[in-house]
Amino acid sequence: MKNQFVVLLFGLLLLAACSNSSKDSEPMGVAADGAAAPTVAADNDTESQLSKTRAAAASAPATNEDLIVSLPSSAAAKLGLHDSTRRLIRTADIKFRTKDAVKSTYAIEDIVARHGGFITATHLSSELNREKEQNISRDSILITTFYTVNNRLQFRVPAAKLDATLRDLSPLMDFLDYRNITVKDVTLNILSNQWNSRHNEESAERLREQAEEGKYQNKTLSAEELAWQREEAAQQAKMENLSLADQIAYSTVDVHLYQRETVRREIVPNENDSRRYEPNFFFKLADAVQDGFDVLKRVVLAAVQAWWLWLILALAVFLIRKYVSPDFLRSNAAHKRNLKI
Repeated sequence: MKNQFVVLLFGLLLLAACSNSSKDSEPMGVAADGAAAPTVAADNDTESQLSKTRAAAASAPATNEDLIVSLPSSAAAKLGLHDSTRRLIRTADIKFRTKDAVKSTYAIEDIVARHGGFITATHLSSELNREKEQNISRDSILITTFYTVNNRLQFRVPAAKLDATLRDLSPLMDFLDYRNITVKDVTLNILSNQWNSRHNEESAERLREQAEEGKYQNKTLSAEELAWQREEAAQQAKMENLSLADQIAYSTVDVHLYQRETVRREIVPNENDSRRYEPNFFFKLADAVQDGFDVLKRVVLAAVQAWWLWLILALAVFLIRKYVSPDFLRSNAAHKRNLKI
């Protein structure tokens, strides 16, 4: 009986403890749920806003400026982890249209100099597309010339500045035709040249040692000539490595830029129309008076030069009047009239 009472008392105490623990834990659970609910709601709002932002960005059309800014640069133009273990040569080839080819050329030269590079070639020229002539007056011609200004230039910049240089070219682009970036791995070429150089140098030393010891048996070439050939091959391999090292350190960029077709109009004299050189009426009148006076002088001079003729005529008239009677002259004239009748 006593044991049953103890067990019953122990059970009541255990039940009371469980009820208190449930009451204490219930507010914490509610508070936790209440705190968790705003957090979940906030997360849901954030996700929805991010989703709307991504959807708006995806649906918005990319502008030409955004496209041009994102194109010139590339991951291939940046130095990465591979550059610590590989030997890479980077080159770029870009063609684009610009608003002013001359100003863009000067801007590129400034950009290259700012990044520690240098210009190796530039060919700025105007390409004549067509030309048209139009007569606008009797003595003037309108010449309309259609031409395109373009430039092909090449420059070299440090490989570490290639990406920054290409990005700085973006504001100059009005329309991008193409952009090609090439990365060439020459690690094996350098190792091969190093091995060839070392092998040829060692071979040249052995040839000279054999010649000194009298063990050289080749009768076609002397040991000294063959040693010189091996040393020349070793130097050539070293020069190739120096060239590759220079190409690795400085990237080469070829740029072809051009602008829209330009129209130039110019008024020039009409050289083919001779009427524009003719004098006016008053000048012609003055020339006519002068010419008439010249003709009169020539006639007078010709008459004076024929003085002997005038003298003979005067003498003939005098003799006729002196020795021929007037009646004879009248009868002779009447006879001629009768003959005509």
